Amino acid sequence: MPEFQLAGRENPAFKRCSDFEQAYIEAMFFADMSEGEDWSFHDLSESALKKIKEDCAGFCADQRTLDLIDGKEEQAGHDLWLTRQGHGAGFWDRGELYEGDGGEYLTRRAKSLGECWPYKGDDGMIYF
Repeated sequence: MPEFQLAGRENPAFKRCSDFEQAYIEAMFFADMSEGEDWSFHDLSESALKKIKEDCAGFCADQRTLDLIDGKEEQAGHDLWLTRQGHGAGFWDRGELYEGDGGEYLTRRAKSLGECWPYKGDDGMIYF
């Protein structure tokens, strides 16, 4: 199976996102956008991108989280989306990456954000 590649990665707004945010966005498109649709980063509404940035910043707001994900920002961004949405993989599943009870700690933090489901608006853009 080919590796998932998000269309629209060349968008300047995507390039301004951190590695963590980019991985979070890619996981969202991979795991929760309708198959058969030609979705791309260009389809994210401004409000959706703002929420993504706010949620990622809020998650990374404490020092323990930053210490646990240091050097693993891409994996952690991906794990944040999967964990908060209740998919079958995520922080809880990767104890070897997040030292000791770090995976459990990050899982609790992710779950505290609640689920966040993308949908296509009447204008064809993606919202939450």
